[in-house]
Amino acid sequence: MINYKELPALSNIKIFFGVGGLLLLLTFLVFGDVLSANWRADDTQILAHALRHNVLDNFFNPEVWRQLSPANLTPWVVASFEIDLLLFGLSPLGFYTHQLVAISLVAIACFMLLRLWLEQRFAFTGALIFLLGLPTTAAANNLMTRHYVEGLLFACLAVYFCVRYLRQGQSKHLVVAAAAYVIAISAKEIFVPLVFLIPLLAEGPYRYRVKAFRAFLIVSAAYTLWRGFMLEGLVGGYTAPSEFLNADYFMAVLRFMFGIPALLLGEYWQVLSLFYLLALALAVSKSKRAVVVVFGVLALELLPLVPIASISGISYPGRYYLLIWFTFCFSVGFCFKAIEGALLNKATSVQSKLVLLALISVVVVYLLTSRHQFSTAIAESNAEFDVQAEFIWQEGDDKYFVPSNRLLSAFWFVRGLQEMKGFDRVDSSMPNIILDEMFLSDTTQPLYEFDYDCICMLDVSETLQSRIDIQQELTDPEGAMRIEMSFQNNIFKWNFGPYIDNDYYIFSDYIGVVRFPSQGEFLFYDIEGPLEVRVGHFPPNGLKTYSDIMLIEQGAAAVTWQN
Repeated sequence: MINYKELPALSNIKIFFGVGGLLLLLTFLVFGDVLSANWRADDTQILAHALRHNVLDNFFNPEVWRQLSPANLTPWVVASFEIDLLLFGLSPLGFYTHQLVAISLVAIACFMLLRLWLEQRFAFTGALIFLLGLPTTAAANNLMTRHYVEGLLFACLAVYFCVRYLRQGQSKHLVVAAAAYVIAISAKEIFVPLVFLIPLLAEGPYRYRVKAFRAFLIVSAAYTLWRGFMLEGLVGGYTAPSEFLNADYFMAVLRFMFGIPALLLGEYWQVLSLFYLLALALAVSKSKRAVVVVFGVLALELLPLVPIASISGISYPGRYYLLIWFTFCFSVGFCFKAIEGALLNKATSVQSKLVLLALISVVVVYLLTSRHQFSTAIAESNAEFDVQAEFIWQEGDDKYFVPSNRLLSAFWFVRGLQEMKGFDRVDSSMPNIILDEMFLSDTTQPLYEFDYDCICMLDVSETLQSRIDIQQELTDPEGAMRIEMSFQNNIFKWNFGPYIDNDYYIFSDYIGVVRFPSQGEFLFYDIEGPLEVRVGHFPPNGLKTYSDIMLIEQGAAAVTWQN
């Protein structure tokens, strides 16, 4: 992208397989522990959806796709999971193996891209740093990020073959580039702006750039029509477009953007950021076009994230930052190249390479340390999913268990796992789930819960009576509460009283336990039958109040209840 003297394209097959094999090996060495992981977070919903529907319906049937995600269009993730189902069945090991292979292929693609402009040592450095990043670690630990990983892979291939076309003028390269772009944008919409990268490339004759841009523009135009057909709007995301002009949202966007360095670079982010900016300035100092490329790429990557700048997941260095991290690592290759050039002006070639090796070593050790700390931090939440998933999968309705708070707030995971178990074992049953301890009785045993000390499911039946007694003391059976709920055209509306606060909770075997404000509405696409719910009010300094069980049904009259 930065117009350095052109170097030969990757042509030495021995080097390619040697570096590729090394990056594959490093991937499994760094992330090999995930091969013993279980299903987590959104994995089970994607799998249940894949088991329920034909894979092509996710690409061409809006009603089918919206059951999984009405806000985003990412059917490639289902197709990728379908491949694993065909190859491995419902074995997490096969899925995680695929995940690590995909990550290693992205690292190899990073090397290939950098080799278009840089020597092997700088290309390998960029690929290595990519593997050690926090977003890469998060991606390795979460199968549900598969579309981000593979979307990035195909985006890299699109750029690689586009550059090959611009340099050599062979139409077959442009065809491959356009095909890779199609898959990338079907994986995740953040790769759609890739079309605007082509005018920034200082490669090949002008007529080649025009032809390539036109090909990518046709693909992106077709994607826009497809997206409009599959979703109810073009913007998507989790924020209403009207919020974008809100001053508070603007401040949230600024906090998000300026918080990226600290999120990705860890404890000493100030030092690394300063070092990086100085090296980047050195790298682009001899080319005005390079400055345009840097700011252009920055805009293309950050603008698609504006619609999600205020969601809670944006404060976690996960899938939303994978593309940003990749671009950072890509640019680091050019930064080290510029540093070596500056060193050569003041030292011998050997001395320059030794200093550069020392700098790279410091960065690698620091990233390994940060990655270890991050892995330790997410280990507990991962274990909650792994252990409870295994319990649900292996045990039947002769046991009861109290899910952890993380599982209760992500209850779609339990629902998806239940559906998967039904597909795998026709006559299987599920352990009985206790959504709240007020639902305990003398018969809800043996009772289990996740224990954070042993990282296991612990039999807590001996504490059953004391738990029941404590709940009775904390509950006011005659507490005041007023409820009105309706479900029309996939929109769930509610109005709770008499208290106007955010201390209401809805309990349901479908959504788990969700905290709600006193009134509002929410969009549900995948509720087919009647929904049994119970509402609770939990004031911070008072007794709890619970409603009776109520039945909510699509298109039926509003449900009211009062105590």
